[in-house]
Amino acid sequence: MSARCKLRCCIKGGGPIRIRAAHRLQDRNGHQRRQDVEDGGLDRDHGLAGLGDLVLTCTGALSRNRQVGIELGKGRALNDILAGMRMVAEGVGTTAALLALASEAKVELPITEQVAAILHHGKSPREAIRAIMDRPQKRE
Repeated sequence: MSARCKLRCCIKGGGPIRIRAAHRLQDRNGHQRRQDVEDGGLDRDHGLAGLGDLVLTCTGALSRNRQVGIELGKGRALNDILAGMRMVAEGVGTTAALLALASEAKVELPITEQVAAILHHGKSPREAIRAIMDRPQKRE
C-alpha cells in the first residue's frame, strides 16, 4: 500500500470534491508507476483488485491510513494520532522507503513526496495540496 494516506486530509481539510477526485485519479497513476518500480513492470496490481484496494483506502471508514490523513487534516500532530491507534497505519512508515525506490528508478511520485512532507517535515496539508495543484500540467 505504501503511502496511501496521500492527502486524505483534504477530505476533512475542506478540499472541494473536484480536487479530491483529481487527486484520486492522479493517485491511481502514481500507484501504477509504483507497481512498475516494485514489480519490474509486472501487471500484477493494475486490475480491478488494485483499483478496489485504492478506492477502499480512499473511502473506507476502516482504513487506518485514511484515518491518519483525516486527523492530520484536522490539525492533529502525527505523534498524537499514532499514539491513539491500536493498529499500524503502514503508509506512515513506508513513505520514505517508497520515495527512495522511486528515486532509484527515476519515477516521479508527486503525491507521495507531499505526503512525506506532511508526515515527516511539518508541511501543512493545505500547502501540500497547493504544491500539487500548482505543478505544471503534463501528460501522465
